[in-house]
Amino acid sequence: MKSYLQKFFKSKLNIMLVASQTLALLFLCFLSTGKWAYILTLVLEGLFFIFLGCKQFAKNKELDEALEIQSKIKIEKIDMEKQNKRVNITKKGNVFQAMLYFLMGLVLIVVALF
Repeated sequence: MKSYLQKFFKSKLNIMLVASQTLALLFLCFLSTGKWAYILTLVLEGLFFIFLGCKQFAKNKELDEALEIQSKIKIEKIDMEKQNKRVNITKKGNVFQAMLYFLMGLVLIVVALF
């Protein structure tokens, strides 16, 4: 468990995800004190989803690196084509998911500010 947590918190993006979520929960506790806490909660949740979208784009970079390493290994052409096709489908899914997270984050921020 310790090694998993160390690996998780090595990424600055993961630290920002945890920090934005923690601060949003903190301001959620202060909702009864005023409208400012509600606004900050929604803005921080919006930032969380924007950071989550960035993390989805980072997964595409990891897929590219793994595919580059696999291309250096001698694999049959048919197997490599299957691998390329699978990676392309996964990358398109990651981009779609990232765009949805970005839109969700922007909507939360716009709702909070207006």
